[in-house]
Amino acid sequence: MAGKIFLGSLIVWLSIGISSLWCGAAMQQAQPPVQHLEADSLQKILNKTDTTHLIILDVRPREKFLKEHLPGALSIPLEELPARLAELQQQVSQNDTLVVYCGDGKRSARAVEILEKAHLPVRVICNLKKGLQTWHGPMIKPQRKNVPQKSGVDR
Repeated sequence: MAGKIFLGSLIVWLSIGISSLWCGAAMQQAQPPVQHLEADSLQKILNKTDTTHLIILDVRPREKFLKEHLPGALSIPLEELPARLAELQQQVSQNDTLVVYCGDGKRSARAVEILEKAHLPVRVICNLKKGLQTWHGPMIKPQRKNVPQKSGVDR
């Protein structure tokens, strides 16, 4: 009798555990696909008239972003990205394409890994191969006159 109770308890326990695992896996959001984009392909995308669902993320240090950046780019330096994921999630939707870039493609590749694991609700994440090294399109170069220098370390 004790063997039947133990066996019955074991079967119930296993079935609950297995269904919990299955439900947990089903509940997890799928990772968005990742693409590696050439500079000329990004230029063609930017030349389209409707870039409503295109988000461009610059993961270079802030000083470099302030010198020049792609039109419409957001700045979240790679070092700040894990702490600012919630902020980024507020700005994206499941219809968006997220393009990540840096100077040479190395920082953006690491950023893409972080973004993949974060399961952002975007259609696709694109890494700009070789970063700005091969970019020949327009750049925003803000005019900075009499801007006080920030003291301390720029996060």
